[in-house]
Amino acid sequence: MEKSEQINDIAKALNMFQSEMTGAKKGSVNPFFKQKYANLEEVIGCSKDALLKSGLSIAQFPINASDEAGNTVTGVETLLMHNSGQWLSEKFYLDCVKDKYGNITPQAMGSAISYARRYAWQSILG
Repeated sequence: MEKSEQINDIAKALNMFQSEMTGAKKGSVNPFFKQKYANLEEVIGCSKDALLKSGLSIAQFPINASDEAGNTVTGVETLLMHNSGQWLSEKFYLDCVKDKYGNITPQAMGSAISYARRYAWQSILG
């Protein structure tokens, strides 16, 4: 994790956010596991008002890297910002599924990025 030099204001704001936050509703179904989950839209939607009230905002950026074996991993960097200028940042990488030719498709990368965004959004907000 990376952070601004000071985090006292963002820590207070995150505490306030967590007291206001409601849980995301599990309205989507994963057909592979036959389980319900909260999709990215729900996760973002249920946190927007509490983020605004707390002076917090989030930005997420797609990122790619190579693992130790030279395989491409993809994910997001999530930046939690406070109106004071203080911030927290973390990168979250996932392996991409390869097609039958051993290539990573744009769809696989997009899926990994969406998955990483959802988990990173939830994680950085506690």
